[in-house]
Amino acid sequence: MSKAFMQDNYDEKVARSALKKITGNFENLLNSKDKLKFQLLPKYQFMSGMPQYQDMVMIARGNDLLKKIKNNKKVVFEQKLDNGATLIGVILGRRTNKFTGRIGTNNAALLPYPVLIENGEAKILDPKYYISVMYPLLQMSEFMTIATVPGAIIKDCEKVFK
Repeated sequence: MSKAFMQDNYDEKVARSALKKITGNFENLLNSKDKLKFQLLPKYQFMSGMPQYQDMVMIARGNDLLKKIKNNKKVVFEQKLDNGATLIGVILGRRTNKFTGRIGTNNAALLPYPVLIENGEAKILDPKYYISVMYPLLQMSEFMTIATVPGAIIKDCEKVFK
């Protein structure tokens, strides 16, 4: 999973260390049945014409983005990163969150939705990319049942900065 998000900055030693900490804290953790070949991750695309990792969506701009999210109940975590950026987790709206009921809750790690704040911009991975990475065995017919969800995710993430 970290290769899908870190791309060229992926460090296997760091990833293995993080995995060891996670499995140490959650002893009964099981691997997902959904898998994607490691080599495919850098150029992963659900299907032709769909977004890739670098196709991020800008949801807000400004020098006061961190102030805007202060005391916002939809923001469940704030993590300062070593490079000066900040990662936050946004709880999606009740209606938006229901999509996991349609395609399965087995990969619910995709929630809360991560937002990267750096250089006066708040960005998210394109929801179509993010959902397809988190559910690599998702069929196009299943994806179509949640066709409105990517737009709803963008709106929910934009709302925390208003």
